[in-house]
Amino acid sequence: MPHKELILRLIMVALLLYAMSRYAEARALCAEVRGYTAQLRTQLDAAEEKHRRLENCLLQLRDLSEVERLARAQLGYVRPGEIIFTFGEP
Repeated sequence: MPHKELILRLIMVALLLYAMSRYAEARALCAEVRGYTAQLRTQLDAAEEKHRRLENCLLQLRDLSEVERLARAQLGYVRPGEIIFTFGEP
């Protein structure tokens, strides 16, 4: 009888150690997933902010006067018949 009881206790200890090691692995994996989730949340926030800026830009470009202003300022757009005068440094 005592021999069977000792074997049973050793099996129980082995199972307990196995369960503890699996628990530790699961906790480590959970911490890793939390870190990855935080990174993804940061990326998502940045993408949403970029999306908002692009939406605002798109709304501004729906106004033709804004498109014309940008074309003149950035591309040197001139209407037919307009004359552009540029002055150098004195």
